[in-house]
Amino acid sequence: MNRKAWIIILILSSLSIISCQKQPTILVHNFKNNSWNSFQNVIFKTKIEDSNQAYKLMVILKLDSNFEANDFSFGFSQKSDDGESMYSNYTIPIKDSKGNFNTTINKHYFEYKLIIHRKVYFNSRGTYTFIFESTMDKVNMRGIEQLKLELIKLY
Repeated sequence: MNRKAWIIILILSSLSIISCQKQPTILVHNFKNNSWNSFQNVIFKTKIEDSNQAYKLMVILKLDSNFEANDFSFGFSQKSDDGESMYSNYTIPIKDSKGNFNTTINKHYFEYKLIIHRKVYFNSRGTYTFIFESTMDKVNMRGIEQLKLELIKLY
């Protein structure tokens, strides 16, 4: 085989490997008027096809400069079609002791990331529901632009 044929095979093999890489599942909720009413939960649903697949679950919160609290607290529950469920509370530190956002501004918003599970398996295939509930003292939290949940396949 000549050199050109080897180069073409190498390029096609590389493209094949790149296209097979696992892309995360990204679930996004944009808040109307950049405000979260604590009586309205954020609910995501997604299908899990392989119960042998490990995932990392990460929350990404986008805030604008109108966010007034020093931290953000929320409840997170995960439910399967089979009725299996789990619930946890989380707090993301948003501002330092002087009231300054403790991350840099990205365009017009502040972005905070929190890993909920570094490595988790889902017990069965099927549709899973992920529910976020605000556990903040205020009913309407201003300054919240977006909430994302990323399910990142490991390995």
